[in-house]
Amino acid sequence: MKRLIALLFVVCTILCGCSEKKEIIPYDLAICDVAMNEMCDYLNGFENENYKVEKIDFTAEQLAGVITALQENNNGLNSITLYGKNITDEMAHQTIAFADTLEIPVTFAFSNISTDTLKSYDKAFCITTNYTHAAEITAKKIDELWDSNIIIDADKNMLFAFASVKTAELSAEMQTYYDTLVAGIELYGVPMEIGGDISPDEVTSGDSLVAFNATNEALIVIDKASLPYINEYTPYSSGVELITFSEGSENIFAENSSVLHCFVDYDDYKLAADEIIKNFNNRQYPLITNSFPVIERTVYIPATV
Repeated sequence: MKRLIALLFVVCTILCGCSEKKEIIPYDLAICDVAMNEMCDYLNGFENENYKVEKIDFTAEQLAGVITALQENNNGLNSITLYGKNITDEMAHQTIAFADTLEIPVTFAFSNISTDTLKSYDKAFCITTNYTHAAEITAKKIDELWDSNIIIDADKNMLFAFASVKTAELSAEMQTYYDTLVAGIELYGVPMEIGGDISPDEVTSGDSLVAFNATNEALIVIDKASLPYINEYTPYSSGVELITFSEGSENIFAENSSVLHCFVDYDDYKLAADEIIKNFNNRQYPLITNSFPVIERTVYIPATV
């Protein structure tokens, strides 16, 4: 009897050990471009055994290295979401080809992947912002603020004069935003006078912003490096004097009455990605229920002003 009990104990121990080894914890993988450092830090705050974050330089070679590693060990991989603005169709196809072998969803956030690429895999999706629309709602708000004298006509010449703090070469998204914003201000009938561009290198403090704004009703600031100085700015009136754009996990200008801020929230991007994954896990079409507008395979995250 003692031998039988001992044998059963050994068998149970072996079986338990085997079951532990076979336990696979499902997880969702976010791959984030190092160029989006704030987004990476934001995603790292959610990391746990069910949610992992990989931070890489978004090149075809770096992404291929991640995919190769996943091919060798993909136990538990439930989904892939890529966060980056430099994802090419070639890189998208790399990721899709791998995701297809596991039949898991792959989502490209902040990227404009071609329709043909997305349609090449029935579980490929895109999350992005319509920067044209973001500029249009900003222009509409400027029109309202100008008409209601919340943007002060400081020199009483009935012209909305503004200069812009921006780099000489903007990203494609920001160029679209800026061009559409200026065109929208004109389209709404706001009489305007466009000043020159101010190099971000010249913006060193809130005081320098005050100096640059001395001959303008407003400054349009769409340079990311200059944004930290906005809350140091000393207004010359009770109205709106700075027009800004940013993407982040927090609207740091929400309580600043001198700022008209166009904001794209990281929370919304992650929520959209989470909803796609949740629907997939529930055996529903991943875009069947979503908190944001959807056109074909793309979820659009609205900006707020």
